[in-house]
Amino acid sequence: MSWQPKTLGQVFEKIVLQYRDTGALVTPSGRLTYKQLFEKAQQAAGGMQALGIGHGDHVGILMGNDEKWLALFYGAALIGAVTVPVNTRFKAAEIELCLKQSDCKALFYVKKFLSNDYAAMLREIRAPKLEHVLTYEELPRPKEKAGNPTVKPQDPLLIQFTSGTTAYPKGVILTHDNMLRDAWAAGERIGVRPEDRYFNCRPFFHAAGSTLSALMALTHGCALATLPTFARAPRSR
Repeated sequence: MSWQPKTLGQVFEKIVLQYRDTGALVTPSGRLTYKQLFEKAQQAAGGMQALGIGHGDHVGILMGNDEKWLALFYGAALIGAVTVPVNTRFKAAEIELCLKQSDCKALFYVKKFLSNDYAAMLREIRAPKLEHVLTYEELPRPKEKAGNPTVKPQDPLLIQFTSGTTAYPKGVILTHDNMLRDAWAAGERIGVRPEDRYFNCRPFFHAAGSTLSALMALTHGCALATLPTFARAPRSR
């Protein structure tokens, strides 16, 4: 079996046709089938379009792993917008650098996560091209399903920021085909099957969380179980 270049929307629609009522995602706050997850992505896409976000615009996501993160990521992909995952361990100056370097037009965030008060941090931030800063719940409700048939496999899908261990983090542009091909090939290598349940505790802002977890599950039609954060169980005495 070989991989042919596709967009995330094309892959998602095909998977929904094959596995529409099959479990797609399990989080502490919900369980979604592929049909339900696709509908959430379409709603997010429509909400973004209502804000004036479209093909080629950059959209930041600052939140822990859950169905909202994936709905925004997949929704942005459906309209050709580019997701910029923001590290949830960043401080205000690092968030500002990320948003400035990536020319984000919108940022979706949670007010608090772990011990971080993002609402307070974001009041300190100045990013010239940032027009919208809002929570998932503040997304406008679309009147109709959204999508963009002009999106191509070679269009940017995500800007992945490096760790910054040797200098400031740098944004790396990844296309639909880059990420989906990698996710599919990695899944083939380890033998992922549609009936599998894939547990992931790696953050979606990391390539291991987005490409090698969320998209690996999507390209193979299996269910992804994820947590917003990993906590080691206390040792028994």
